[in-house]
Amino acid sequence: MLTRTRAKGSSRKGAKCRETSHRTTGAHATGIDLPPEFVDAKLEVSDLVGVIEQVAFEVASATEIGFADDSSDSTPMVHVGMNIEDKVMMMKQMARGARPKSTTLVYDVTRVGDGDLIDPLPWASGEKFTFLDEREVCENAAASAGLTPTFVHDHGEMAREIFKKPSASPPPVNLGHPMGSDMPTMFGNLRESVNAGIMSPAIPEFAI
Repeated sequence: MLTRTRAKGSSRKGAKCRETSHRTTGAHATGIDLPPEFVDAKLEVSDLVGVIEQVAFEVASATEIGFADDSSDSTPMVHVGMNIEDKVMMMKQMARGARPKSTTLVYDVTRVGDGDLIDPLPWASGEKFTFLDEREVCENAAASAGLTPTFVHDHGEMAREIFKKPSASPPPVNLGHPMGSDMPTMFGNLRESVNAGIMSPAIPEFAI
């Protein structure tokens, strides 16, 4: 059972940390993010939904996290790699913080086909903030960090189905709040690129 997990990139509102802690494992979860305002938002929402004692959020970079070596049962990474150029260092930091013989995973979007990206996207307002690499690049970075792949969950078809059938009634607190008025345009561009076969989400699992 997980007792302590560290999440690199924990969504704009910290949902992945809260889900890991409250709904899935009962572990204490610590998430990191780079913008202080995102960290403040995660703390505020966690307090509102009553799980503030089970989670923590810190300002840190995915390539220079402050966690001690071997200090966590797992170090999952959620929607981070698209913003990180140095994916080898990113993976090394993820591996460093996890205990030996543990398992971790990455939920990210990677390039799977040719074509130009349309800005803005949910993770970047322009091209200089996007480092969307092919899946092979990410796999090689993981191997350089000593991570052993065990399984890959391809979510491409799931994403296309979701885009075909958007929710008729979005939740009262949704991504439009932290991401602002550009959110519909960002997700429209994402939908177009996924449907065109340019990018696709996946969840590879790794053994430390």
